[in-house]
Amino acid sequence: MKNPLLSIIVPVYNVEPYLVDCLESIINQSFEDFELILIDDGSTDYSGHIIDNYAIKDKRIVVIHQKNQGLSGARNAGLDLAKGEYITFVDSDDKIQEDTYKKNMEVLLKDFNIDALQFPTSGFFDNTKIVYNKIFVGESDVFTNWWEGNILNFSMCNKIFHNKIFSNIRYPIGHVFEDYFLVVELSNIIKKIYISNKGCYFYRVREGSISSGVYSLNKNLDLFTAQFNIYKKLYSYEHLRPSRLRAFSRVYRRLLTTKLAYPDSNLTISLRELKQYIPLFSDIKLSKDRNEYIWILCVKTLGLSTFMYLFCFYLKTKNKLFKSG
Repeated sequence: MKNPLLSIIVPVYNVEPYLVDCLESIINQSFEDFELILIDDGSTDYSGHIIDNYAIKDKRIVVIHQKNQGLSGARNAGLDLAKGEYITFVDSDDKIQEDTYKKNMEVLLKDFNIDALQFPTSGFFDNTKIVYNKIFVGESDVFTNWWEGNILNFSMCNKIFHNKIFSNIRYPIGHVFEDYFLVVELSNIIKKIYISNKGCYFYRVREGSISSGVYSLNKNLDLFTAQFNIYKKLYSYEHLRPSRLRAFSRVYRRLLTTKLAYPDSNLTISLRELKQYIPLFSDIKLSKDRNEYIWILCVKTLGLSTFMYLFCFYLKTKNKLFKSG
């Protein structure tokens, strides 16, 4: 049989209330040349039965039942089976706007040099869609816009990739922010990415999902590691020197937030790694933001650990005075 043009990979784990809505939005797309790979990642609710029933009715659907391996493990299982020339991902509590794949596959089939395409996203209760119509070409251009996260965002679900991109790439197991961890690897490979204004990916923020809730210590450190990997890659580009301060602030503030939330946490290893990438004085002078200039100058002068201690002590004392007043 002819291989499908598009492989749609959907990890499924305990999403019974939202699953039918997600699946209906996919199988009713006007674009029909796809395979839908559903990975039941050890669900304990009725999710596994729902996808089995859909597979009986639609021959385009492939179902896998496996022990729980997390989102990365489920996506990797789908990638191992994918036969499509293009690959996309959908989270099983989200849904896709009608005609999204048809309109965007038309763009891809007109230009085979496009390695990846990003289409708009929107919340279920947010009617505002920020759309762009741009093309980024070359490793430097792709990475520059990806790390900034303004136009080229970090989500992998609102993108369609050529299958060659995932020939030697798989999602890292054991991480919460798996999409962040792939940015460096993907930016090394993707030479041309198209920012489409066609279609829409509707994402749902719900209680109990990975993206919601209080950040645990491990979740904070996982985000730090992901952001730090991107920050280190930024040092490869001389034209991004003016951005180093903003990138450093993003990474170091994650550690400050972690220490404030978990005062007894030992951040020695993370601080030691980040110490090697404190902006140079020549980088600091490039800052046009006076407040940014002053605070990073203080960090560099005092050192990461000392500044963290004094900053946390100051906030703790300030909060005590506020409560007593």
